[in-house]
Amino acid sequence: MFLIVSYAGILLSVVAMYASRNIVLIGSAYVGLNFFSAASAPAANLLVMQSWKRQEWSSVYGYYLFLGSMGGVVGLVLSALWTVFLPLYTLLLPLIIFSVVATALAATSLRVEAIPVERRAILLDKSSFLHRVTLNPSFYLRVPRADDFKRISKMLRNAFTRPTPILYISLLVFNLGSGIFNTAFNPSLYVRHVTESLVFGVNIFSMLIQGFTMRRSGDLIPEGSERRAAQRGLVYRAAGYLATAASVNYLVSLPLAVTAALSFALAGGYAYSLVYVSLTMLVFRTLPPTRQGGLLGVVSALSGIGAFTGSLLSGALAEKIGYTPTDIVAAALMLSTMVILRVGFNEKNTHI
Repeated sequence: MFLIVSYAGILLSVVAMYASRNIVLIGSAYVGLNFFSAASAPAANLLVMQSWKRQEWSSVYGYYLFLGSMGGVVGLVLSALWTVFLPLYTLLLPLIIFSVVATALAATSLRVEAIPVERRAILLDKSSFLHRVTLNPSFYLRVPRADDFKRISKMLRNAFTRPTPILYISLLVFNLGSGIFNTAFNPSLYVRHVTESLVFGVNIFSMLIQGFTMRRSGDLIPEGSERRAAQRGLVYRAAGYLATAASVNYLVSLPLAVTAALSFALAGGYAYSLVYVSLTMLVFRTLPPTRQGGLLGVVSALSGIGAFTGSLLSGALAEKIGYTPTDIVAAALMLSTMVILRVGFNEKNTHI
């Protein structure tokens, strides 16, 4: 139900953007679009996890992300061609159609499983029913409360539960570094005389590498090796960032576009796929059954805070110290995330 509501919210937001001619209303609708888009992702992720055996998580989840990545590539190419021939605002029309289809598919294909006979007795007792509802993974997502963050603080003080908040901190640092690099990447190419079409091609190439890497995540990330895969991905991501920093510093125009395409394919394609799939697997493996809602809310909040703060810092850093040092800062944060995982997170301490 939550996923259906999220898709319906996306649909209403896109319709509101198309119908509005006031910048304030368009901005408000865009905020709603981002809100519902962000809200739908954890619900879809958990649905994938609950529908397959744990041993198949990485391959199934990777295939799910592969489809999303390929959809993004096709969407970017089509939107670029669309705006060549038609006004920009008309691009919202196919988005409305896609949103209607997605909402309809979710409403017709997602079904709540029937309650087994042995569980029907739960309905006869109010306290038993309410207790069962609190344990039902379908009711997992809500806005994190102050108590949820206090719980994370308590978990940090306990050696047995410490790996879980350590994992969340690593996500915060990872998104902080990613926000810094991703925000600075395209402008750093523009100022070095790389044309818009070449920058577009660099991003498309990276997304293709990312998608195909996610498709093979089942082979690249065997069960039980998620932490090692994430660490490997973080090292590759830092290397890609440093290669980009060197390219931006020494090259211009077409040579810069070629080297940036390769380094960004490594950092934003292959490495990102390893890190994102691995960390997501670890997050879901460490969720205790009775605290899924609050802790997933904390994870989403920390990831959003990291990405948003990174984007803000990126502009300030690029203005003060330049694009090359900004990329180096982002690489240092990737390596810091790797150290946090290596030192503070024990892969065996998970709730299965």
